[in-house]
Amino acid sequence: MVGGIVGDMSLGLLENCYNTIDITSKGGGNNLVGGIIGRVYSYGKVNIKNSYNYGAITSTNAGITNSSGGILGNNSAKSGNDIAKVENSYFTNISATYLDGDRNKVETGKVTEEELKGYASILNEKDEEGNEIEIWVEDTTGINNGYPILKWQVEH
Repeated sequence: MVGGIVGDMSLGLLENCYNTIDITSKGGGNNLVGGIIGRVYSYGKVNIKNSYNYGAITSTNAGITNSSGGILGNNSAKSGNDIAKVENSYFTNISATYLDGDRNKVETGKVTEEELKGYASILNEKDEEGNEIEIWVEDTTGINNGYPILKWQVEH
């Protein structure tokens, strides 16, 4: 299990994060590769929100279980209440020979690189009155190749 942020997660919330590295799986066995999380295996709830991946995700070799995704590689949750929930999360690049389409019905949006570069306000949450809570900002300094960055990255 390989993920850009977490390899294997069974319970919790992962939010406001991003992955920029390319991930390639070439081995046999369980090839579970995701841009943010490689595998969710849970009897509880896992939520992924307000995040993105622009690293290339590639899985090229047959194994026992092969599953790749721009956000989540494999969802092995045991029941409907335990399923991983992916909200407001986006990816740009996936090239996988073996896609586990039956289990991964949680992907949110594949977008182009240019679209993602303008998504800072889309990734931000809204408060009860609908006002944007500024966590993400546009990368005007070029520290992330023009992709959205977290506000603290420019404040320090």
